[in-house]
Amino acid sequence: MINENIPTVQTKDIQLTATLPHEMVESQNQLINWTENKLKELQLEEIDLRLAYEHAKKCKWKWNTLYNQHQKSVKKIEYYEKLHSALLHDYYIVPNFPIQMFAIKTDRKFPSGHKWQYWGDFEQDAKELPQNEGEYKNPFPVIKRNSEIYKDGKTVRNAASWADDWDKFEFPLMMAKPQIMEATSRAMALKVFDQIGIMPAAKKEDPVIIGQIIRKSGNTKKIISFMIAWHLNTNVL
Repeated sequence: MINENIPTVQTKDIQLTATLPHEMVESQNQLINWTENKLKELQLEEIDLRLAYEHAKKCKWKWNTLYNQHQKSVKKIEYYEKLHSALLHDYYIVPNFPIQMFAIKTDRKFPSGHKWQYWGDFEQDAKELPQNEGEYKNPFPVIKRNSEIYKDGKTVRNAASWADDWDKFEFPLMMAKPQIMEATSRAMALKVFDQIGIMPAAKKEDPVIIGQIIRKSGNTKKIISFMIAWHLNTNVL
């Protein structure tokens, strides 16, 4: 039986501006409250959709569209749960600048990719996983190459390359400070961020370690960046 008494919640969007340090703290608290309300709204929506598709399935009606909408709702909840967790752990949202990734979260046992050419770009993408699921891997896997390919018992001179295995992590040398490496390890232990990298991508002064949460919807991809650690040497001032 469908529950017609499920309450509805409409979360109003907010605009935040900060010019002073204490305003950043106030904005962070408002963001935490906003994500909590957003999660309540989405959780009620998920219940409504789940009951609807279960009822349609029980009645032997077409339920695939309702089920797909329910799965989209579940993915939204997972996304906002990760945002909420990152904010609760005092990670601040920053703009999306070009970043060189050095860790991606995935549940793949082996990297993917095979090309019928000797050279190939096999950088791996992060998977959109719930918090606490998956493991962090080096996005640049071990590459194997072979200039001889066997086919039908004959040697065919056709170069090929493929991603053979995950490689060990390579922490950015310019940020290889004990405190920064420890802060990054803490962030990775939370398993909130889908990918972690260094900004700017080019080797310049004033680098920042960034954690990103992603959400894919069709052909679009939303990315939210958080600052994990920052380093400044006054010799560049």
